[in-house]
Amino acid sequence: MDDISKSGITKKVIEMSNTWRGVSDIHKQTLTALIGVFNKLSYIDEENKIVDVRCIYGGPERAIARINAENNIILPVISVVPKARENSEDRRKFSPVLQNNTYWSHTKQRAVRLVNLAPKAMNLNYEVNVWGKYLSNVNQLTEQCRRIFNPAMTLETPLHDQTQAFLTKEENGYQVKLGDSDDRVIVKKFLVKVETYIPTPMFMITSTGEIEEFHGEIKIDTEL
Repeated sequence: MDDISKSGITKKVIEMSNTWRGVSDIHKQTLTALIGVFNKLSYIDEENKIVDVRCIYGGPERAIARINAENNIILPVISVVPKARENSEDRRKFSPVLQNNTYWSHTKQRAVRLVNLAPKAMNLNYEVNVWGKYLSNVNQLTEQCRRIFNPAMTLETPLHDQTQAFLTKEENGYQVKLGDSDDRVIVKKFLVKVETYIPTPMFMITSTGEIEEFHGEIKIDTEL
C-alpha cells in the first residue's frame, strides 16, 4: 500500500471513528474479571476446613445492606466497587496511527484486513474490601490478596488477554457496625489500579478497497 492510499485510509477511518456512536463493555468486563479473581479466595476455619469466600459488587454501604438483607451471605465476604477513572499519560499512543489486524471470516472463508485507531489508555481504579467477624479470617484473606499481586495480577477479558492490575494502597483494618444491631465486623481495604485500553471501532477493508464497519470481536492489540 503506497503512502497516498494509506493516507486516504487513515483519513477515512478517522472520519468514521468520529461519527461512531457505539460503546464497548470494557468497564463491565474488567469489573467482572476482577470479581472472578476474588471469588476464588478461601480461608481455613476453626475446624481446619477450607471455606470458599463469596465476592460481591458494591461499596461499603451497599455491602452492609446486602449482608443485613441476605441470609445466604456468610462472613467473611469480599466486595468490589469501581472508583475514579483516569487517563494513563505514560501509556497513551498517538491516536491517528492505524493499527492492523487480520480476522478469519467464516462467511467469506478467507482472512480479511481490519484497521482501527490506537485505543485510549486508561487506568480503572477499584476499592476491594474484605469483611469478616474474626481477625484471623481477615488476615488469611489479606495475605492471599497481597500474594496475587506479584507484582501485578493479570486479568483476561474478551477484549484483552493480558490486562495488568496493581495493588496501589492498603489500609489498616477497622470495625464497622452492621445496621441497627450491635454486631460489628472487621473491614480491610485495598485499592487496585487496572491498566487497560478503551477500544476504538474497527473497520474492514474490502477486496474492492471500500471501508466498512466491522461487527465481530477480536482481542485488542495495544502494540503499534
